[in-house]
Amino acid sequence: MKALITGITGFAGSHLAETLLAAGDQVLGISRQEKWPTTLPAKLAAAIPLLQWDISEPVTPELQEAIAKWQPDCCYHLAAVSIPADCGTTTPTPTALTCNVAGTQHLVDLLTSLPQTPRLLLTSSNHVYAPVDPVAPVVSEEAVVKPASAYGKTKLAAEAIVLQAVHNQQLQACIARSFQHTGPRQPARLMVPEWACQFSRETASVRVHTLDSYLDLSDVRDVVRAY
Repeated sequence: MKALITGITGFAGSHLAETLLAAGDQVLGISRQEKWPTTLPAKLAAAIPLLQWDISEPVTPELQEAIAKWQPDCCYHLAAVSIPADCGTTTPTPTALTCNVAGTQHLVDLLTSLPQTPRLLLTSSNHVYAPVDPVAPVVSEEAVVKPASAYGKTKLAAEAIVLQAVHNQQLQACIARSFQHTGPRQPARLMVPEWACQFSRETASVRVHTLDSYLDLSDVRDVVRAY
């Protein structure tokens, strides 16, 4: 299998790349960065070519030609502004809109222009669901879709773009509404690594945002196996 990954140099993207390589797949990566970060395992840079593309911009003819020549069988779309606080509160920021929404459209346009359209996995989010009732906090796929956060709104808009391509352009796609996950390489701005940083400094107390929230957390390595 030949897999194309957007956002491959990110937290989940690097773990997905490792999982696919271990399964025997060939992998091609897309990132805004020109080179692999030195903080990621060297085996990724050695095994996976990296194409530079800021998906908030339309694909260039040169990049389109390179991907068409490689002939991917599938594409995992992980590139996004993925920290909710960076997307705004209730109204998405221009950066979130251009990356999460316009970026998804640019990718769909690319994939559907290829001689053989790859199957697409869009990583969406549990944030597309309406806020839950504390009495019944468990969310299923039948839950009401009504995002309150700016991040959730951009992800729901990305879903709509993919679904439209499924109906109108015969794109084969799957949408994964991922819940919170954590693990090695997660940015320290997020909850668990932020706590870990405080523990490592052996502080007398650990500062948290709230003591009233309860989360089910998955390990990122399990999440990418699901992808």
